[in-house]
Amino acid sequence: MRIAGIRISPEYARLLVEILARDGFDGTAARLAQAIDLQVITEAPLTAGDYGAVRAALQGDCPAGLRRLRTELDKDQRLRRGFAGGVG
Repeated sequence: MRIAGIRISPEYARLLVEILARDGFDGTAARLAQAIDLQVITEAPLTAGDYGAVRAALQGDCPAGLRRLRTELDKDQRLRRGFAGGVG
């Protein structure tokens, strides 16, 4: 599956579900778990809030297989702040 355009292996997607649940992002964890169960191979059906939850959950101890996702979400967040601030 893909999250924020980044290909995530099923093993790391399941690990992300565990991390999200551990950190209290139960709704996001449930949506991602459902996408895994449905064997979604395209972009995971996540909301903007879900992307924020994933970003927050990966800010601490981020597993190597999820670092590219964290980097992409951080980059996206910086771009959003720039647009919101009128930079462009």
